[in-house]
Amino acid sequence: MKIAGRDFIATVSGRISLKNTVQEHKVESGYIIADYIKPEPEEFHVEVYANNEELEFLKQLRDTREVFIIDFEDERGIYENVVITSLEVEKEYENNYTVTLTLKRIQTAELKTEMIVLDDLQLTDDKKKLPGGTIVGTQNKEVADAPPKQENKSWLDSILSWFGGIFGGG
Repeated sequence: MKIAGRDFIATVSGRISLKNTVQEHKVESGYIIADYIKPEPEEFHVEVYANNEELEFLKQLRDTREVFIIDFEDERGIYENVVITSLEVEKEYENNYTVTLTLKRIQTAELKTEMIVLDDLQLTDDKKKLPGGTIVGTQNKEVADAPPKQENKSWLDSILSWFGGIFGGG
């Protein structure tokens, strides 16, 4: 089998776990229903032989959280976007180890942005155009330095009204 493009000898056949998350909740009648099933990413359990150099390679893959490809080189196939979730080492004999790996295929997302050009937008004097097409409007508002006591209102209500005026609420 190949892990991150490097050949390893598997001691036992690798196991693949395919799981689903089933969302359940009670309805008014008291019954539990399942209304959503979400497939979880594949998880692999593999045991390989490794010498010192190969063990260090696997530890580095785990420590750097690097995403890689695993190839079982049989009908189980090739899987991309795999990471090491656990690594257990058992020494067999001088400079040789049995390494038990738990690997998980992670889901990735692609970030897309869209440029919107606002060339035909007529700006008034109180608005400024910033780089990237962002438009910012300014608002002039006079606010007292201290809250005045308002008639027929408590001091607390007067202060809250004053804060609302500062932050655009009044």
